Amino acid sequence: KHKMTAKVLSLKKIAQPKDMIKYFNGDVKEVYEVKRIRYLDDQILCLEESYFKTSVVPFLNEQIAQGSIFNYVRELGIAIGFSDKYLNVIELSKKEAKLLELPEKAPALTIEETYYLTSGEAFDHSKTTYHFKNAKFFIQSTT
Repeated sequence: KHKMTAKVLSLKKIAQPKDMIKYFNGDVKEVYEVKRIRYLDDQILCLEESYFKTSVVPFLNEQIAQGSIFNYVRELGIAIGFSDKYLNVIELSKKEAKLLELPEKAPALTIEETYYLTSGEAFDHSKTTYHFKNAKFFIQSTT
């Protein structure tokens, strides 16, 4: 029932940043770096910064990044298995606040995630910073 859209801030193929080595378990030559603002029903939901291994996701462009990158990956026949998620509450930096249209030092939930294929190979590492007024979460669990 909701409309999800994205504004691509940047999309480029780069050499793997050194801080990504720990997430991708070693030597990866290139990654796609994708920075975008995600919208839910035309309201800012989050700021997302993702790194995709080009050996798994060989092509990305702005049109793909404006939609669901994971749907595109699945259309390629790539089986996404699971993810590790780390949640933190932060105060927004000046840059983050400007992009999210919030005051500097406003609270925000960040989720750092590493996504894996069903084989166990990591292929995406993302940091998502949520707009505290527009984001709501539902987690169903069993005891």
